[in-house]
Amino acid sequence: MSNWNYRSEIDGLRAIAIVLVLLFHADLGFEGGFIGVDIFFVISGFLITGLILNKQRKNEFRLSEFWTRRIRRILPASILMVALTLAYGYVIFMPWDFVKLSRIVFYHQCLVANVYLWLHSGYFETSTELNPLLHTWSLAVEEQFYLFYPFLLIWLGRFRESNRFRVLSVICLISLVGSEYVVRVDPKTAFFLLPTRAWEMLLGGLISFLPELKSRSRKFIEIVSVSAIIGLLLCGWNYHEQMAFPGFVAAVPCLLTALFIYLNSGYLTWMGRLMSTKPLVFTGLISYSLYLAHWHFCDMNTD
Repeated sequence: MSNWNYRSEIDGLRAIAIVLVLLFHADLGFEGGFIGVDIFFVISGFLITGLILNKQRKNEFRLSEFWTRRIRRILPASILMVALTLAYGYVIFMPWDFVKLSRIVFYHQCLVANVYLWLHSGYFETSTELNPLLHTWSLAVEEQFYLFYPFLLIWLGRFRESNRFRVLSVICLISLVGSEYVVRVDPKTAFFLLPTRAWEMLLGGLISFLPELKSRSRKFIEIVSVSAIIGLLLCGWNYHEQMAFPGFVAAVPCLLTALFIYLNSGYLTWMGRLMSTKPLVFTGLISYSLYLAHWHFCDMNTD
């Protein structure tokens, strides 16, 4: 996409994602609300790839600037969340439990919380509900991806964009097929680790290479755009913890997310305008902070 402007409907999409996660962890009916994380992955892949591509086209991309922006966006809220979690744990936890919490904090700060949780827990296990940093696995997956991803795009920068698109498509497909295989033999590995999750962010990234959608069939685009959001809500309602996830099952909400983003690239559909309303945009803008804090409130709600 040649133009790289702020798109308010994507913040509305973030709002859908965080609400699904909140409803899932609050046990309010959306048993598949965990797909909100997958929506975040696709959105993040789209935004970051678009940012890097736009800079590359102007010959202005700098790794130091990229990582500085990521640190400024993520670190302050993360540090506050960790500090409050440690204070809460010091008061509430038994000494051994506080030691375990401190270990998770250390691995979180090293961007490998997902690896630690992969080795020591499972996301849907009852015991993990008492882990106030369980949700940091997804932050680790994302940051690991963006630690290496820019180097891939820099290396691909020597080729035409059509060839870059093909290479990233192949990597995305390999990761997706690998995710489907691993989720059958080792579900916990498929859930927590980057290789079986990378395809979700790559899928979002691939949209950035596509031209803005221009179609005479506006009515069809409107219908599909509405259907994409309805489909995401249905996935959030009907999916459940016993499903083999991620794998091909996760491809449904991820593709619906990617489809909505692309359908609104040329102009805002009716659903795009709805997703751009102030309440949804505001919720989307604070979704990262809500995600950091939500596990504590859900945990206290279950005590």
